[in-house]
Amino acid sequence: MNRGEVEMLVELINSLPEELRKTYEASTRRSSTVQEMMKLIVAKHLWNNGFRRIAFEKPFSLPDFSMIYVDMYDADHKMCIECEFQPAKNDVITRAEQIRLADPEAKYVLAVHDTSGWKAKDFEGLADEVWVVCRDGRVLSPDEWCEWRKSYIQKAINHEKLNLLIECYREAIEEYKDWYEKKEQTRLTALYWINKVIKAVTANAPTLNYEKFVWRFDDYLNYYVKMMQCLKTEILAETLHAVNRIVQFNLPYVLSLTPDGLLQFEIDKDLEEWLGYEYPKSDDYGYIAKMMEKELTIIKQQANTQKNQSATENITAIGKLCQLIVKAQIDLHNKELSELIDPTIRSRPTSNFLKHF
Repeated sequence: MNRGEVEMLVELINSLPEELRKTYEASTRRSSTVQEMMKLIVAKHLWNNGFRRIAFEKPFSLPDFSMIYVDMYDADHKMCIECEFQPAKNDVITRAEQIRLADPEAKYVLAVHDTSGWKAKDFEGLADEVWVVCRDGRVLSPDEWCEWRKSYIQKAINHEKLNLLIECYREAIEEYKDWYEKKEQTRLTALYWINKVIKAVTANAPTLNYEKFVWRFDDYLNYYVKMMQCLKTEILAETLHAVNRIVQFNLPYVLSLTPDGLLQFEIDKDLEEWLGYEYPKSDDYGYIAKMMEKELTIIKQQANTQKNQSATENITAIGKLCQLIVKAQIDLHNKELSELIDPTIRSRPTSNFLKHF
């Protein structure tokens, strides 16, 4: 058992009401650490909802005199609760049959780990009830969990802001291209007359091509280079909210930006403990990829409903972003970007794309 998992398990045990904690500590059978954490969350949920006759690892005798143990049993409601991390349908069916044989009046409740939340509804009908156990201590029905998860994903992205940032980035690229093309045309014109003079002096002289060229509008090019770099950082920062919410559903990773704008990859220790240190295994990645695609679809659907939100006529995306910042309707992570588009700063180059602001 990993030390980190022990610490998390101890915290959950200590959070139980004293009577329930003593009942749990008196039980001797133990499952995996992750399943034990699930049991404690469910037990506390039952207690908070008025259930008082809760037993752990309740034994039942089958007609063939063999024994089965259920994770939790509530005597008042004859409720058998089994906590499963990644349940298989055949195992759930077998368990339901065993419980019915042991006590025909008992109710079988399957409590699944939240990594199985999207497929929890698949087990409805196999068990009398299906619950989803969440790391934050909530115990939800499959429908409740799906609604919460969908809302949680949708709230991760400010679509209007992200679309505006992307449009700003496109505009900055176009402005840079335009100014670079003007500089290149000026350089080639200068070289043309230089070579004309050289040829006049020596007819068979080779054509001179000189790349080093200082232009009076180089500040414009440098301005747009900085603008593009800052916009990329801002787009990344805005996108990471959704990336982390999707990735952390099944993987203990977190992506962030350092103060220097570098992408940083770290391990979320709390999530690693909740998932278990042996998860995911190689055969889990197919399921993980499928669930990630499902959640990406939620983001796509939300984006499609907001496609009609376009930039105001006769104002560029950068101009609109600048307006929203001035009105305090949008906050930026990147301070340098705020300064670059701040209309009160007169030292920066005057840009064509701000002419309507």
